[in-house]
Amino acid sequence: MDTTARVGELLRRFHLGQLGADELAFGKALTQARLDYTPASLARVDALLAQLRQSTAPHPASFLEAPQQRTFMHLLAAYMGLTIARYLRRPVRWFTQDELPGAVPAEVADKLPQGFSASLSCEIDQVGLLMPVAILEHQLFAPTLRQSVVEAADTFLERDLRPPLPWPLPAGASADAGDAEILWRLGHVMGNQAA
Repeated sequence: MDTTARVGELLRRFHLGQLGADELAFGKALTQARLDYTPASLARVDALLAQLRQSTAPHPASFLEAPQQRTFMHLLAAYMGLTIARYLRRPVRWFTQDELPGAVPAEVADKLPQGFSASLSCEIDQVGLLMPVAILEHQLFAPTLRQSVVEAADTFLERDLRPPLPWPLPAGASADAGDAEILWRLGHVMGNQAA
């Protein structure tokens, strides 16, 4: 089974309630976060991580020592990547740290983080490489927060969500870049309201 299939199986087993406490840490909190693959659910992931950070003040080495907690991180990473890919309606391929150098250009591979941060990454077709574990690690372990999961996803989404115009214009119509920006923002807001 390749990494993409293993990621899909992990998410499937979670949603079916097949991951017990012996396999997955914080299962009850994950269930309460309502992981429904909407962009709004990423804010619930942020809230979950903030709660863990505040209540447990985790240290990276001791937190990642437990396999159940590594599975927790991988599950959230898989969820984050798939949520973004679904929102963009793009296929996604997953890679372990060992597989990643063969999947990206050498000049990119040389600059990638090492260790658990790179343990699970994804490439979203025609958009780019996402390293969600590194984002989640930052949320849990960094002394100061620079970027939330939502902000990281928004940054990633903007690579694909800024088309010249959000839909084809009728024949003979014209629009400038400002109109396209207004229409894009309106669509983004409407999408968030619907979610």
